[in-house]
Amino acid sequence: MAHRILRRNSVGGRRPLCLLGALALVLSACGGSDDNTLNTGGAGGSDGGVGGTGGSTGGSGGTAGTGGATGGTSGDAGAAGLGGTGGSTGGSGGSTTGCTTEDDCAATPQTPYCNVTSGYCVACEAGNADHACPSGFTCCSEACLDTGSDPANCGSCNNPCALPNASATCSAGMCVLDTCESGFADCDGDATNGCETSTAGGGCACTPGETQSCYSGPAGTEDVGPCHGGTRTCNASGSAWGGCVGEVIPASDSCLNSVDDDCDGVMNNGYPNATACLCLPGESRSCYTGPAGTETVGTCHTGMETCVSAGTGYTLCTGEVTPTAEVCGNGQDEDCNGVNDDSLDQDGDGWTVCQGDCCDQIGPACGSPSLVNPGAVEVAGDNVDNNCNGQTDENPVTACSTGSKFAGTTAWDLLRAMEICQDAATGTWGVVGTPTITRADGSGAGTVSNDQIAVTTQFGTDASNLPQAGPNFAMLSSGRARDGNDPNATTSDSYQYVAGNPPADFVAPHGGQLPSTGAGCPNGSGANDSAVLDVHLKVPTNANSFSFQFRFFSQEYWTWTCTAYNDFFVALLDSTWTPQPGGTAIPADKNISFDANGNYISVNSQQFFTVCPPKTGYPCPDGTAGLNGTGYTLGPGGGTVWLTTTSPVVPGETVHLRFAIWDTSDELLDSIVVIDNFQWSATPSDGPVTE
Repeated sequence: MAHRILRRNSVGGRRPLCLLGALALVLSACGGSDDNTLNTGGAGGSDGGVGGTGGSTGGSGGTAGTGGATGGTSGDAGAAGLGGTGGSTGGSGGSTTGCTTEDDCAATPQTPYCNVTSGYCVACEAGNADHACPSGFTCCSEACLDTGSDPANCGSCNNPCALPNASATCSAGMCVLDTCESGFADCDGDATNGCETSTAGGGCACTPGETQSCYSGPAGTEDVGPCHGGTRTCNASGSAWGGCVGEVIPASDSCLNSVDDDCDGVMNNGYPNATACLCLPGESRSCYTGPAGTETVGTCHTGMETCVSAGTGYTLCTGEVTPTAEVCGNGQDEDCNGVNDDSLDQDGDGWTVCQGDCCDQIGPACGSPSLVNPGAVEVAGDNVDNNCNGQTDENPVTACSTGSKFAGTTAWDLLRAMEICQDAATGTWGVVGTPTITRADGSGAGTVSNDQIAVTTQFGTDASNLPQAGPNFAMLSSGRARDGNDPNATTSDSYQYVAGNPPADFVAPHGGQLPSTGAGCPNGSGANDSAVLDVHLKVPTNANSFSFQFRFFSQEYWTWTCTAYNDFFVALLDSTWTPQPGGTAIPADKNISFDANGNYISVNSQQFFTVCPPKTGYPCPDGTAGLNGTGYTLGPGGGTVWLTTTSPVVPGETVHLRFAIWDTSDELLDSIVVIDNFQWSATPSDGPVTE
């Protein structure tokens, strides 16, 4: 393990800052500019130059320019500068005084605090309560600004006020509209979209959202027969009225209905000589709309229908009784098949009427009987009560867990945090048997440290690490399933040191070895400090696929990318599903989570590792915010954004699913996966995919 000790020393080393002398050479006399250069301060103790647009250092106590911050170049700091072009409040006085302690900054009262990272005295440091600005000012790039009135930093740092076609000012930390530009008007009174209407088109014709009655039919026809007025609404820009909505105007009269279609006061003009008259008004006859062969069987019987007054057809059949779902145990034949209290499974979906199947045969409200039963999952938006619970289109993903749990965490706790809530023992779909937490090779059930699993409401402090469904999510780790703020927080290498082997069925197709995770990269060996959530799930009778979301973080990235220290996250699926022509089979090693290039979710997954400090060859387009507060900033550390794995299944089968994480080749610098938003879907999948 000697090489791993050297590794820690390289990660923890610091390089001294040697920039002070070079900086002094490039500072100019004083005054600001708009080219992102540094400005030279005035003589020591005097007011200095103006902060430049986008610059990082203003003059010594000089006037702050647009985007300028504090700073000086020589001597002690002068007085704080005033707001420059586009600004309202100047930055604090500057100083190039080097420092290692607060005492070194005593001679520069405008920059009284020591930034030990840069080695310079500063006016303030964001996030450091001891180095805060005076009341009423905000620390922006180590300058104290009044964000309540500064249009370049309105309400928060680097938040300029800019409204379309208008000038704006900053008041009480809010951008407000001042005046419209020539040729534009603010018709909707909404300052947030500026002056939205061009006066070249006539300007404001009305107040946006204003309504008034309207009617475009001939005079004398409004409120005659079915004809009536509607409503028109002023458009969002206030430039014109919309069309007349909801009005009914005259149409050609017809004997096909009992309506005065032309609104002349006479219904069906010309009757009884009009065409399409089908019956003698007022006459009645028996009727039945149920399936053939069910009339007068069981509770079913005929009703009556009556010719309408215009003679154009009959009313609805009233008083009839047609087949309905069998009411079990009442001695009657409601489905009119000749058998009282029968319990048939006519659609062959494994559920009878008396077991709660609300759609056992095709009918007016039952188009796909085999897909509708208590063992199905609700399909949002199809206007069908798929699971026969009396509700239609309710959310199929139901939260069944709240809050965080770091002690005594069980496999059921993890599943519920992922929205896997249902136990198949109730007779429907869901968890079969007892879910477990094991090691990667299936051993150690009940012995995996509780530090390696957890349920939590967030991971770190960035908003991107919040739950994707419900109030919490599950975590598995090869170290501590904790962030930097949790009990027993992750702040460094974990103390978990348990050697182990990967799942046998995962490595079997690869000759008993871990698979390669990148061209030319070592395979690595072992599955150390592993944690596996192992569950069997019965699939809903109408589900053709499932999906879940996850984020993977590792302290190994990017320092140990493409080495033997390549930590893994795999999701292993046992299913009877086979692909149709053109589909993609579930891999022989059973892993269904991999990137678009077929690479495993590991430290080598550069396609998905996008949250990290950038380095040549590692662009890290999503920056480092997602690592804030996680404790995963060693090595230097990195992670993925939320990814979604979707995999096909066979309706009604029982699948075996394992979520596994481990350290490869060593037991240092750990990895973690957060998992959430598991849900079934009726939509087929051509094969497993992660995106």
